[in-house]
Parts: sequence; structure tokens; C-alpha cells
Amino acid sequence: MTGLYSKQNQMSARRSGTYDKVMASLKECPFCDLKKKYIIKRVSGMYLTVNLFPYTDGHLLIISQRHLENIGQLTKKEWVAIFRLILLAQKLLKKHLKIKDFALVYHQGHRSGRSLKHFHLSIIPKAKGVLKKEYQQVNIAPIDLARMLK
Repeated sequence: MTGLYSKQNQMSARRSGTYDKVMASLKECPFCDLKKKYIIKRVSGMYLTVNLFPYTDGHLLIISQRHLENIGQLTKKEWVAIFRLILLAQKLLKKHLKIKDFALVYHQGHRSGRSLKHFHLSIIPKAKGVLKKEYQQVNIAPIDLARMLK
């Protein structure tokens, strides 16, 4: 495979900056046309798959088979499937890559860092520096936020 989806580019696109070229080249939703060779398991309309442009080794995704944009559109059956796939992903990564620590990451909306408008949940092996924290100025005290949201 050559070009933007070559093995080498998939492994380096995030660090080299070519990921933006991949996103700009998309004509259709890549999750709606996910190739079977990347799917690890399918449960009740949800897929466990590899991330084609991973943040780190072992980065997996849970993707809805149906094209939906946010978490609020999931059915109860899909939620159960997500939970089952999270457990399976952790089991497989522990067994095959000896990875014990994970972050589950969900982005909703463009400003959150989401690059595709198709529901997906990342299962990211925790490696130092992969998910850098950038703490922000806090303007609402936690107790005030709790009162506001009740």
C-alpha cells in the first residue's frame, strides 16, 4: 500500500503532520466504509478496531456501525456492546502487548479535538506524554458547579 494509507504513514502521520493531509483528502466517512481487515470484533452494531493513525502502539477504537455523531444517539443495546468491547480490548492488549493501563477518550464536537463526525471511543494505552494535560484557569469552584448543575 502506498500513499497516505501506507503502513509507514499510518505509523508516523500523527508525528509528521501528514494526518491533516489524510483528513483533507477524505471524500466520505472512513468509519462508514471500514475494511474488514481492520475489525477485531463486532458486537450489536459496534466494532472494536485498530486506529489507522494511532497515538501510540495498541491504540484501539470502538466505532458505531451506524453513522451517528454523538454519544446521545446510542441505544441501550449499543451501550452494552461498548462495555463488552472495552473489556475485550483491555484483555487483548494485556495479553498481546502486556499493556495494563488505559485511557478511554471520547470527543464530542470539533473544538474537543474530534477529527471525524462519526461516534468513536478511543482506548489508548497510557504511555508517558501521549495525553498531555494542559490545565486551564478554573473560574467556577467545584461546590458552585455542583449547586449549578443540580
